[in-house]
Amino acid sequence: MLKISIDNGGDYLEYLRPYVLQALVQSPPEAITDASITGRILEIFGLEIPRRTVQVVLKRLAKDGVLKKSDGLFIVEKDLSTTDILAEKADADRHISAIIKALMTFAEKVSNRQITEDQATDCLISFLSHFSIPCLKYYLRGTALPATKNNGDWQIALVSQFVNQLASNPNLLESFMKLVQGHMLANALLCPDLHSVTDSYRDVTFYFDTPLLIQFLGLDGQEEEQAIKEVVRLVQHLRGNIAYFSHTFDELVVAISTTAEFIDSPRGRGAIVDEARRSGRTKSDLLLIAQNASDLLAEAKILAFATPAYNAKTYEFEISEE
Repeated sequence: MLKISIDNGGDYLEYLRPYVLQALVQSPPEAITDASITGRILEIFGLEIPRRTVQVVLKRLAKDGVLKKSDGLFIVEKDLSTTDILAEKADADRHISAIIKALMTFAEKVSNRQITEDQATDCLISFLSHFSIPCLKYYLRGTALPATKNNGDWQIALVSQFVNQLASNPNLLESFMKLVQGHMLANALLCPDLHSVTDSYRDVTFYFDTPLLIQFLGLDGQEEEQAIKEVVRLVQHLRGNIAYFSHTFDELVVAISTTAEFIDSPRGRGAIVDEARRSGRTKSDLLLIAQNASDLLAEAKILAFATPAYNAKTYEFEISEE
C-alpha cells in the first residue's frame, strides 16, 4: 500500500491521507484529534505514526475543506467517500500469504523442515533486513544474489535458496518483489527499526534554548508541547541527553514571570500570553510554573549545566548569534 501511494505521486506525508480517511470512515472517534486518529490507524492497519505527522495530514484535510478545526477538534465537513485502501490491503495480503505458504512448502520439501506461518514470516523479515537492495538489483538488473549458505543463519539461508528458484515462477517472483519494495518503503517512511540503533546518540547531548523549554512546559500551545516532547522521547530512547545551560534557565524564568505580570494587561503580547489567555491560565498559574520549572524539567530527565565561561580556550567553540 505504501508503494502504491508513492507510485501515484504522493509526497512524504501525502501517502498517509488514505489511512487517515479510512480511519475516519471505518471507525470515526467521537472527538477527532491527532491522538484519536493515530490510535485508529494503529488499530486498523498496525501502523504507529507519530501524532505530529497525523496532525499535519488532518490540517491538510481541513485546508481542502474535508474537515474543519474548531476549539482544538476537527469536524467532518464533507461526506467521506470510502477509499480503495482496503482492497489494496487485501491484494497486498494475498501476495504476502502466497509467499509465506510457498516458503513453508519449500522448507519442508528441500530441507525437511516444517515451519509455521509465524516462523516463515520471521524468516522473510530476517532475510529482507539484510538483502532488500540486492533483491531489488536482482529483479531489475539481473544481478546475482549474494551467497548466504555459510553465514550460520538457517533463516537467511532458507529464504536465499527459496528466492533463487523464484525465477521459474513469475507470479511468485512478482509477489516477492512487492514484499521487498513494501519492506524498503516502510523502513524509509516509518523508521520501525529505531530500537535496533539504541546507541546512536550515546554520549551526545542536545541543548535546548529558551523557546524550546517554553514549548516543553506547555506554554506555547498543546501542539508544540506534543511535538517537542516526542523529540525528547525519541532522543532519550536513542540514549541521547537533553539539557540546557543555566543562563537559558534564567531567561526562561524571566520570560514566564514577566509574562505573568502582563497577563491581565491590554499591553500583554506574545505566544505565552496568547496561549495563557486561550487556555485560561492565570497570573498565579504562570508564576507557579516558573517556580517549579527546574523540578518539571528534572522529572523529564532534562539535564541542567552551568553556562561555561567565555575565554580564549572556549572561544573557538562559541556560536555567534549575529
